Amino acid sequence: MAGTENPGEIFRAKINLETSKIAWKELQRFFAGGMAMMAAADLDLVEVAFQMSEDNVEQIRQWTAAGKWRAYRMNRRANGLKPMCWYGR
Repeated sequence: MAGTENPGEIFRAKINLETSKIAWKELQRFFAGGMAMMAAADLDLVEVAFQMSEDNVEQIRQWTAAGKWRAYRMNRRANGLKPMCWYGR
C-alpha cells in the first residue's frame, strides 16, 4: 500500500493522530474567549479540520447554512444553557 496514499489522505491521518477527547473544563477558556467552534454530531471532525486547513470556503458555507457548523461566541444574549450542560462532561 506504500505510495498509494494521496496527500489529502496523509494529512487527514496526521490530523487524526493529533485529536483526542477533552474535558469541557479544559475548553472553557476558549469558549469564554470567543474561540470555540461547534460542529453537528454527524460531522467528522477530522474532515472539518481538513476542509478548514484547505480553506474550502464553499464546504464551510454549506455546513454553516445547514446549521452544522458555527462559531460559538459568548455575548449578552447567550443563555448559558448549552455550556452548563457540557460542564459535567
